[in-house]
Amino acid sequence: MDHAGERKDGAAFLAAPVPEEYEIGARGLNVRALARLSGSNTFRREDVTAFEEGGRLYRLALEATVELDVDPATVPLPAACRMEVTLSADADWGDAPAEQGSERFTLPCRISERDGRVLVIADGFEPETLHSAWSDYFEAHGVWARHSGLLSNALFDLFRPVLEVDRTRPEALLQNHGDAWYAEMKNPPPQSIE
Repeated sequence: MDHAGERKDGAAFLAAPVPEEYEIGARGLNVRALARLSGSNTFRREDVTAFEEGGRLYRLALEATVELDVDPATVPLPAACRMEVTLSADADWGDAPAEQGSERFTLPCRISERDGRVLVIADGFEPETLHSAWSDYFEAHGVWARHSGLLSNALFDLFRPVLEVDRTRPEALLQNHGDAWYAEMKNPPPQSIE
């Protein structure tokens, strides 16, 4: 299946299709999990990408913080909730001027069980339409216009308001969208990449 789309400034993204002969396993690794801060209903994720090329520094530091008004691991289901989301980006990208930006959103949400999983979903955001709904939310709240293409795309990619909690391991909230997961592949690794 082919996943293509548009982001600010026409920056295209494309997830490579999975070849039909690939067998996907049952395990996955969530690379966008938010860790619970001790003794709270606050979860945070920090990412830093940094490298040097041609004598120039390229650095992008990102932080996502989610504060919930209830504990998603213990609240009786289904439950209404409120999600306070703070997204921050700090960029020093080559020759471009250093820049910083942040956004804070308050989103009504609900916690419910679906297919044996406990999901925390902001109202108006369903897994099936998440990408376009999040882009529309950024547009409606002026995020694309307030920040450069680099910062607004970084904030957009940092978080989606569809989360999952494993009640047996409540120390993390997992972002529940395709970009957040690496799936186990049962096929042997390729001998070469062409």
